[in-house]
Amino acid sequence: MDEAESKEALVRQIEKLRQQPGFSRSKIFQAIREHFCDDKECETFLTTAITRILAEEQIREFKEFKKEGIELELFWNTKKDDLVCEECRSRDGEPGPWDATPPPLHDGCRCWLSMRIKR
Repeated sequence: MDEAESKEALVRQIEKLRQQPGFSRSKIFQAIREHFCDDKECETFLTTAITRILAEEQIREFKEFKKEGIELELFWNTKKDDLVCEECRSRDGEPGPWDATPPPLHDGCRCWLSMRIKR
């Protein structure tokens, strides 16, 4: 199993852990820490994995609402701090077809999607 496959397997494991009651981000961090060289690499991976999981859930909900005839728009959101990259910053607050290109855009991406009813 190469590095990319290993990381994808960990993402799937994190999703399963996240479904367990009382399993916090810090507990997930401890559970996967042994797979990384240092805390920074682990934190970057974990942040990216959580961002991906949350975006997938948001898109799933967006599509369910759409099936029910509720027209929504997806908006890109950032933390608005110094760690936000230029590409993410340019998308902040913008509506778009983000279900085709959701967060994360890069390792360590902390962006998320929000929905608003179309008017």
